[in-house]
Amino acid sequence: DMEKGILSEWRHVGGAHAHKAHREASFPTDVIEGAMSVRLHKAKATREEDRQRILNVIAGRGLDLPPLDDHRNYDLVNKALRWRIGLAAHAAIEDGQVPSVRMDDLEAPESWAGRAVAAYSPLCKAYTARGRYPLAERFGVRAVRAAILARNAEVADVCLTAGWAMFENSGFDRAKAHFKRALELREEDLGREDPGVG
Repeated sequence: DMEKGILSEWRHVGGAHAHKAHREASFPTDVIEGAMSVRLHKAKATREEDRQRILNVIAGRGLDLPPLDDHRNYDLVNKALRWRIGLAAHAAIEDGQVPSVRMDDLEAPESWAGRAVAAYSPLCKAYTARGRYPLAERFGVRAVRAAILARNAEVADVCLTAGWAMFENSGFDRAKAHFKRALELREEDLGREDPGVG
């Protein structure tokens, strides 16, 4: 995607992220729907011993113990898998090709907030570049939420990215809060007199 993203036909519409979204738009919908109902602890393995060990590693238990029927770590892994697959298939989901799945229902586990920033912020930029402002705004808002949760050092940049998507989609009034937050964070970090603030 990086290699294709620098070509002129992709560069002006979001670069590598736009190429990736285009490539992933053909993600098989039956696979997406199946993946969204995944329950790792109910899955089968070629050998029961492998299944037992995998589940015990996830649950943080001894490898040779009988696996638990339920554990909060199973839920975390299931949520993470659904989120990752949802990101890979976001173009098909957003275009309504998978009516049983909504991107709004897919959230990264809280402990993955840094990964969420790394995923959502470039998608916001790519969709802004492609003129798909409502979608850019949704990913921008998610990026800001994740950046704040992760206490990410680039929160100001993420707020600015989301603000521009909102500005293009909804106008200045909606974007103003994100622009203001970006300015406050930069003033906090760099000081009011720094040229990077104004």
